[in-house]
Amino acid sequence: MVDSLQFLRMEPVESSLMIRCEATEAPHQFDMATCKNQIAGQIEEHQCREVVFDLVGVKILSSRFLALMAAVQQLEVPVWVESPTPEIVKLLELTRYDAVIKVRAPVV
Repeated sequence: MVDSLQFLRMEPVESSLMIRCEATEAPHQFDMATCKNQIAGQIEEHQCREVVFDLVGVKILSSRFLALMAAVQQLEVPVWVESPTPEIVKLLELTRYDAVIKVRAPVV
């Protein structure tokens, strides 16, 4: 099991919570409840109105990481992915996660 703080960096930027994945492959084993609680705490503490997952450099997303992004969306804040690769955009479309997670500035 991977400690979420080892691969996620959370930083409030204006009214957004920017979450950067510090790996080229989002881990498939991590404590999702702990991650979601950490994100919820940051949203509340900094009064963030949206969450942005910055995927610069990330080439592969695990199903567990996709589920984390969907779980964050259930916190009633808009969720965006920023700078995903074309393959990740296609994955979001195929899994229909693009209905709840919006894409911002895809990498071409």
